[in-house]
Amino acid sequence: MLAFYLEHQKDISGQVWSKTQSLTVHKQGWHGEGTAVYDPNNDLSLVSNMLKTIPVEDQVKCWNEEKNAVLYKGIRDWGNNLEGIRCIGEKGEINVPSIVDTRIIGPTISLYIPGKENMITPERYVLKQ
Repeated sequence: MLAFYLEHQKDISGQVWSKTQSLTVHKQGWHGEGTAVYDPNNDLSLVSNMLKTIPVEDQVKCWNEEKNAVLYKGIRDWGNNLEGIRCIGEKGEINVPSIVDTRIIGPTISLYIPGKENMITPERYVLKQ
């Protein structure tokens, strides 16, 4: 599994900036180098392409919070829970799933406010494949 966390902050003018110019990637569930089989469904290019589509800056401005974060933990199964779910379609369109949709499963990027996940619902962007 591939997981990463990226935290942003807002300065006095409201400009959003990252605390770092680097990205830390944690490999989880690997018992030694080279023991995991490559899975194209978890390729880091998915994350890159998703982040180009997701309106991160617009969402962050809506929250008007000092800190915010981006989290990717691979393919997630959200079941029928639609709270905070946004689906990214094949052409990059973003929509809210309808109640008649089946289970929500796919690579997911979450935007959230660290420490306030129970007060402010994270936005979860799921790539529909």
